[in-house]
Amino acid sequence: MAQQGSLYFDHGSWYDRYWETIQNEDGTLSRKNPTHRLASVKDYPKKSDVIPLKNQFMDRLNKIGFTPGAGVSLVDFVDKTFLPACDRRLSGGGAKCYRDTWKCYLKHHVVGLRLRDVRPVHLQNLLNAVEEKHGTNLAHGTYKTMKVTLSAIFTEARNLGLYDGANPTTGVRIPKGRKHGRRRL
Repeated sequence: MAQQGSLYFDHGSWYDRYWETIQNEDGTLSRKNPTHRLASVKDYPKKSDVIPLKNQFMDRLNKIGFTPGAGVSLVDFVDKTFLPACDRRLSGGGAKCYRDTWKCYLKHHVVGLRLRDVRPVHLQNLLNAVEEKHGTNLAHGTYKTMKVTLSAIFTEARNLGLYDGANPTTGVRIPKGRKHGRRRL
């Protein structure tokens, strides 16, 4: 059953409240009533101005559905679903590549981000943050591996019905990094 959400104003912003069922650590289900910030009152002064934003947000949530797994955080999805699936499906080297890339470069940049809320801008900011931290100490191929890992994560999420729409890694620019190989004289 599709939800419409509840639009309200609080502390200078417009919010949308809706219901979702989450799965607890012990396997039981419970209902949660989260909110999503839609916009600032400065940008959308009237309630009638912000209603299209609320409808767009709720349409996206309704399309994915309100199954217990739909609101999972990106970190939980990768650690509990994606990486175990890679271990079963891929050779040792392929699964290790995904696991190491996730653990070394990506995981700590996406804490608090929900799987269904990820957009290309989040992934571009993630790669930019890794570039700021490591700069040209990393090869261009390492940055490409990061993008491939992110693409595989969202392909798996789409195949399980937890992410709707195009893969958000499409169009994300890869940082330059250093050239691979030896320097020549």
